[in-house]
Amino acid sequence: MYYEEMKKFNLVPDLSTMNSLIKLIRQSPEKEYDKLVNEMIARLKEIKSYDLRPNLATFNNCLELLKSFNMNTKIVPIAFDTLKEMELTNIKPSLATYMHLLSIVYPNYQVGQKTRVLEQILDILDKDESLFEWRDLNDGVFFKVAMDKCQSASKSIDNAKRLHSILMKNNNIR
Repeated sequence: MYYEEMKKFNLVPDLSTMNSLIKLIRQSPEKEYDKLVNEMIARLKEIKSYDLRPNLATFNNCLELLKSFNMNTKIVPIAFDTLKEMELTNIKPSLATYMHLLSIVYPNYQVGQKTRVLEQILDILDKDESLFEWRDLNDGVFFKVAMDKCQSASKSIDNAKRLHSILMKNNNIR
């Protein structure tokens, strides 16, 4: 309502406002994921049209929205496109980004196994210690979700051991 008023008076919102609008899409009474995804894409296009540069929160809000469509395999390619867009805009993912991705990919065992996302994320974390810098409120949830996916989705003790060793490396546990 207020956003429509802002547009009517040609007021340009800041990025924080746009990020909040993306986050609020989940509370829409609309339940069809296609329409909600289209609304998210419209907000992203508006960000570009306002000459704003999306940030980590923008993309993590998008992934969090996609995560809310649990078990919908049509969401997986959109999540990967979101990661590609992050890369194109030189925005480094956070642990929360990877946590959302795991939650999107692994409700469906076959998709998770085929993409091997968990293993890829563990490879990235092994190489890049800068990812352990706290940059998103949900970063702290990553290890819990990842361990859950090791146990329930990938059913891999080796992945669980790798994840645990990453957690313990250089006092990451703090």
